[in-house]
Amino acid sequence: MYVGYEEYQMLKPGDKNLSRKKYAEAIEAYKAVLAQNPHDFLALRGLMLAAAKIRDPDELSYIHSEGEEDFTYDFDLAISVIEGASEEDKKYFADFEKIYSDMKRISDSKVEIESLGNDKTTNEAYIKHNEKLRRRQYVNHKMKSQHPKKEFISNWILCAMVLLCMIFMLIYFKPDASMAVMLVVSFILIICGLAAFNIFYVYPRINKVKEFDRTIAELHLESAEIDEKIKTCKAEAEKLSGVVDNSIEDFIKRDKQILSDMRREYLLNL
Repeated sequence: MYVGYEEYQMLKPGDKNLSRKKYAEAIEAYKAVLAQNPHDFLALRGLMLAAAKIRDPDELSYIHSEGEEDFTYDFDLAISVIEGASEEDKKYFADFEKIYSDMKRISDSKVEIESLGNDKTTNEAYIKHNEKLRRRQYVNHKMKSQHPKKEFISNWILCAMVLLCMIFMLIYFKPDASMAVMLVVSFILIICGLAAFNIFYVYPRINKVKEFDRTIAELHLESAEIDEKIKTCKAEAEKLSGVVDNSIEDFIKRDKQILSDMRREYLLNL
């Protein structure tokens, strides 16, 4: 892994562009070095850094600690670096790419958690909307609104009471024929009116409430499933975050040691 003066000179354009965040130009410059020395460690290292648009492995610690919701990297470029590395350097670059891959997974998890959170918010809005529509199906009276099912039962009970009242009056008061006919017709009209009100107005509302109940229950189930997914994603992200934190710390130490050894070897060979 010895680096000579000429090689350092060739690496300067790539390093300069990398330090200035001109990543596309840096990639081209490093590729020019690799055209002459396909296994050049520093050129491959520069490409690996440029793949994630960072200038130094230390930046991984900052990105990770600040939260990598938008972390991304050029997977194809990173894989090409691993493939182009010498056998002794492959593990270094494979470990580098593994950190990128894990950080991307954490990033994707956080994006998914945010998306799921938005889905839950939307779901809760749908629940509230359907609950309002469901409430509108209640039968309104002067002082209160009543569930259509209760209204339906109450009206049939009232019909039965009216019928019993008619029978009682016919038996107890024993009106003459014309009065009895008028009484029967009046009570029947009342019963028919209540029955018609129940059948054509109240019963459809019962069915509507049932539909809204099913919809609301399904939405609550979806919210519970979303909560479970969020919980799972958070647990996985937290677990992976701990692994990545340790990986980054170990990798940075290793990277600094490699660069230190290379500089020492370069000075010894001047």
